[in-house]
Formats: sequence, C-alpha cells, structure tokens
Amino acid sequence: MKNVIAKLKKSILFAKDFPIRRRTTHAQAARRKGKELSSDAEDIIDRVGNVDELTNLVRQLDYNKFTPAVPLLIKLWRECAVEPVRDAAGHALRSIGTPAARQALFDEIEDTGDLSAYLAVVSVFDTDPAKAFDRFAPYFEPKRVAKPGGTAIPFQILEVFAPSFIKWNNGKPDPRWSLPSAPTWLEEDPRWLKLCVSLRRDKQLGSAAREVLKYVDPELLDWVCEEANPQAVQRKIRPATKSTDLLVRYRRGEHVEVWKKLRSYKALGGDLLEEARAVATETMQRVARGVERIGKRLAKKGWKPLSGTRWIKPKAKDQRIIRRIEEVPGAPLPLSLRTFWEIVGSVDFVWNYNQGVAPNLSVDLPLDEMDPLCIFGPGSMKYQFEIWEEEREGVDPRIEQPFDLELAPDVYHKMNVSGGTCYGVQLPFLGADPIFAHEGHKLPFVDYLRLCFRWGGFPLLERHAERSDVREFVSLLTADTPRF
Repeated sequence: MKNVIAKLKKSILFAKDFPIRRRTTHAQAARRKGKELSSDAEDIIDRVGNVDELTNLVRQLDYNKFTPAVPLLIKLWRECAVEPVRDAAGHALRSIGTPAARQALFDEIEDTGDLSAYLAVVSVFDTDPAKAFDRFAPYFEPKRVAKPGGTAIPFQILEVFAPSFIKWNNGKPDPRWSLPSAPTWLEEDPRWLKLCVSLRRDKQLGSAAREVLKYVDPELLDWVCEEANPQAVQRKIRPATKSTDLLVRYRRGEHVEVWKKLRSYKALGGDLLEEARAVATETMQRVARGVERIGKRLAKKGWKPLSGTRWIKPKAKDQRIIRRIEEVPGAPLPLSLRTFWEIVGSVDFVWNYNQGVAPNLSVDLPLDEMDPLCIFGPGSMKYQFEIWEEEREGVDPRIEQPFDLELAPDVYHKMNVSGGTCYGVQLPFLGADPIFAHEGHKLPFVDYLRLCFRWGGFPLLERHAERSDVREFVSLLTADTPRF
C-alpha cells in the first residue's frame, strides 16, 4: 500500500499549482438563494485526465483499511477539487475509522458537498451511537434551525432513522435502512423518538420527523406520545359558546377589535359561532363590494387577469366541494375562509403575462414589487386534497402531516417566474381566522385582505408609501371601497 500512497503523492493532485477545493457552508449556500457560484470542475477534471485511475488508487486504500494512509486521505477529503477522488477519500476514512479519520469527517459537517454532512453524521453513529443524541441535539435548537441553512444538518440526522427505500412483499411495505442498525438506535435512545414527536407538526422539519415515525412500532409510538403529553395525546379543544355583542360592535366600526376578539377563541360553538358567522358574513359582503369596485377600475386601465376573470362569484357546486375538503382534515374550514368562498368566491388581479407587457398603471414598479391579490376558489382545491388523501393512506393519525391548503401563487409565480411556496392556510384550524401562511406579512386571513384593499389590491405597494405616484394610484383604486 505504500506504493499506492507514493503514486498519489506524485500525481497532479498534489502539484503546487493544482486548485484546492472551494468550501461552501450551508449558511453561505442559503444566502445565495439558488444563485450558483461559477464552477471550474470540468476544467479541473480535464486537466487531471486519469480521474478513474486516481479514484481507484484511493479505493485500494479503502479496501485494505490502510491506517498509515489516514493523513493523506484527510488532505484529499478537505482539499481535493476532483469530486470522485474526494468522495472515495471520504468513504475510505469512514472504513478505516480511526479517531483522526472520524474527526476529519465530522469537521466537514457544515460543508454543502453531497457526501459531507452524511459522512459527518454517520461518523458519530459509527463512533458511539449512545452519545449521538447529545452530540447532535444543539443542531435542533430553534434559534439555530431558523438561521440560513439551519435545517440542512437536522434533515441529514433525521434521514439516518428513515428508510432509504421500501421493498414491497405481497403488497406490504418492507422498509430498508442505509444504516441497518438505525431502528435499534432509535429504540435504545427514546430521546430520538421524543424529538421526532415534538417536531412532527414543525413547518420546517415536520416532514422528516413524520417519515421517521411512520415506521416506528405502534406500541412504542403510543408510549412516546403519552410521555410527550401525559394529560391526553389529542386533547380536544372546548369551543367557546357564549354570545356577546360582537356584531353590534362590528357594525359600529370596531372592525379590527372584533376580529381580534374572535381570534382569541381557539374554537367557537353555540351562540358565539352563530354571531361570528354573522360578523364574517358582514365582513365578506364588504370585501365583495370592494373586489367589484377595484376590479372595474383595473379593467378600465386595460388590466387583464391571468385566469380570464377578475372575480368569480360563488357557485352552487362550491358547497359540495367545501364539504369534501372538510372531510380530509375532519374539521370545519376556518370561518373567515369558508365565508369568503360562500360570499366572495375567488379573486384574480394577477396580470395575464401571456398577453405581453402589463399596461401602465401610473406606478413605475415591477410586478414583484406589487404582488397583486389572488385567492383561488373552491373549485381549484380538488386536486390538492386528493393528493393529500393519497399521502395519508395507511399513516397513523397521530403523525399525519397538516393539510396545507394552497390559496394563491406566491409573488414570483404571479410573474411567471419559478417561485416559492404558495400562500394558503394550514388545516385543521378550529379558530375563526387562520394565518395566511407563506406570505411575507404573516397576517391572519382577514387582516391580509385588509392590507390588500388598503393598497388597491397590491399589498407590496406599502413599501413605497412615500411615493406620490403610489399614493395617487391607491387613492384612485380604493375610493369608496367599504371598510371591513
């Protein structure tokens, strides 16, 4: 094996002018937001020429678990710009498994290379799986997860406990793990299961946590869920029922205060629910009048909506679709959304980009600085809950993923540019007015509609409130629109 090391040291990989690998952390990659750095990987491989030969030399050190090669392999793992050679060095370090080799793998846990985080994580489990939780727990701290790139390592850790593929035997799933001991590690340290249970509804890590829990023994899952919530695994929320003077107050002009009060109830029932429906009806009737007035003023400026219609009023078949949607999460739709669908229907102020350049609205701003109002109607929902039903089939109800009801494209999709997650609400939601999720303001649905109408159907115009052309445009579009 010494001759193999000698050949590698004499190769172009160790030439003084040979490029050193450029390291990028998860945080750096997240801040770039998809903008890739220029890469000279192909030029480097062309310069090497004999990539397969050099890769095979590293693999020989791997097969023979040649411990004296560890310093050389560490250097290749950290610095080699030829990806196949670097990957082979990483696998060799794991196979040899000395403390220095495993530490070198762990040191690259923040690197975005395809193998970096994976080998860093498994090196810890290879060393001492009983101490893995203590080593990795800091990566799940909320403040750390919230930072740019903060979910990359937690995802990689959780993937250790999820099957890498499912083999089907006589129609039954037979999960297989890339690390065969992973299910045992999960059972031996219940802190992993408790962590997954606590994360199962998390917006960022919930999908990975649920994938782990999906294949846990039901009895073990029972115990962990009870440990997590000794009072009751699925405690029912008692709805508030006592009627108040909310409708009178709303009609008196206390619009914001009344909806704030309605949101203070986790669930509504009885007389209070009936009064809340009356408030929601009054609210959405005003919204409908505002949609009509702003829509007509946009039409006069030649503004053509993407769907072909600025406002589609409710249809009789919408009620059947609404009831069908409610069957999926097993709970009524939030009051504000259901009433919007029953009274307003759907709204589309998105410019039809198939018609070319949008007409001049007397506001010299690109559409991504405007984010026109759009709320899908019930008829657009069917494909969503059908897909969700397929995903939940055979899944324990305690670990079902929440139902994200997509109600509008995000600001970039509205411009016909690949964007992010659609705006919407998460179901089930037993209160009156859920957060309009994934939209930057993070407002409840009614407050989001207020924001839109305050700015003539283009809520991002608030960023340019100091501009006279914006103020004039908004004043023209919102004249005589009802307050709600």
